[in-house]
Formats: sequence, structure tokens, C-alpha cells
Amino acid sequence: MPVPSYEDLMLMALRRATSEQRVRDAVTAISDELHLTDEEREEAIPSGHTTLISSRVQSAITYL
Repeated sequence: MPVPSYEDLMLMALRRATSEQRVRDAVTAISDELHLTDEEREEAIPSGHTTLISSRVQSAITYL
């Protein structure tokens, strides 16, 4: 399964907004919920500074 867009992750991020949680914990929980493989979890964005799933979850939270 490819990593969903940040728009598609907004609802999952919003569900986690009711509890105080670190972004990295939300990334892990959402990755688990999506059943992402280790390869998908480790896929880096072009700049290489972070993973694709982390970047998209952070964008989803920002735009909420």
C-alpha cells in the first residue's frame, strides 16, 4: 500500500488530537493502522531529512 496523501491522513490525525501525543507517536500509530511495511515506513522524502509518512502526518496536523 502506498503512503496516503496528507489529505487522506487528516481524519486519522484528527482522531488522535483528542489526546496529548507526540507527532512521532501519532506517526507510529497511523503507520500501524495502515499496516505499512517496514520499507514504506522508512521511505525518505527527496531531501532525506525525514520519512514520507512522517512528513505527511506532520502536514496533515499542520493543515488541520
